Amino acid sequence: SLYGLNLKELPDSFGNFLFLKFIDISNNQLKELPPSFNNLAELEYAHINGNTLNKLPALFYQLELKELLIAGNLLADTFSIAESWRGLTRLNLSGTSIRHISGIEHLRKVERFRLTACRNLESLPDTFKKCRKLKFFYIDHTPIQELPSSLLKLNSLYYILLDETEILKTLLHEYRVRYPRKVFDDCPNC
Repeated sequence: SLYGLNLKELPDSFGNFLFLKFIDISNNQLKELPPSFNNLAELEYAHINGNTLNKLPALFYQLELKELLIAGNLLADTFSIAESWRGLTRLNLSGTSIRHISGIEHLRKVERFRLTACRNLESLPDTFKKCRKLKFFYIDHTPIQELPSSLLKLNSLYYILLDETEILKTLLHEYRVRYPRKVFDDCPNC
């Protein structure tokens, strides 16, 4: 763990930890990760929240990650979920500038998915069908106007945080009537 040390860069020798499984380099000032990061082929848990990364190293798209927490980075445009992330149980993209997400169908074991404060995200693809383990979905503080039907039909999905979205009250009421076993939380501080 190198959490909150105000690091601006990591030494290239960081890639010498070939069997590293967990890394927490959150809340630093990292603009990029060294090329040697591609040597960390055993990495399963990557906590990189609160840096200024605008892309992930190529290796990340080949890893069999279990957790990827990259909230508060400068990721923008389309965020692609890798097929190798089928075992991911937590994904946090909150506070990024992403506009689109692709590859959601690869998230077969995800239980918690956070998209809080993704201010440029106006819609979600209707590709949640294979996310059968998803229990908690956070889409609050985004301009989203409706939820995809494949998301709402997930039996395991229990809790959806919708505070400060663009979803109309009438549509929210319809969701609550059609899916009474789900919690649609649109006012966490009431």
